[in-house]
Amino acid sequence: MVTSVYNVVGPGEKIMEILPTAGRPMIEARLQPKDIDVVHTGKHARLRFTALDARRTPEIEAVVKQVSADRLLDQATQQPYYRASSR
Repeated sequence: MVTSVYNVVGPGEKIMEILPTAGRPMIEARLQPKDIDVVHTGKHARLRFTALDARRTPEIEAVVKQVSADRLLDQATQQPYYRASSR
């Protein structure tokens, strides 16, 4: 990402990020089947982004808005999961 004047941007390099200023973004997560009994619409949640540095990335407070009724299957790994949407 460009962070100063006169930087050279390489091919395919990110030059900016656009974030919504109004409202909260919808987050989709995959739930392990063993957790489906404790997650439901309206439940408060704390989201952690495990791919990012935990020391520098805060937890985000959210509310579960929807949980898939059916168990889904990841086509690449063949692992079952439920989809949950939070905001």
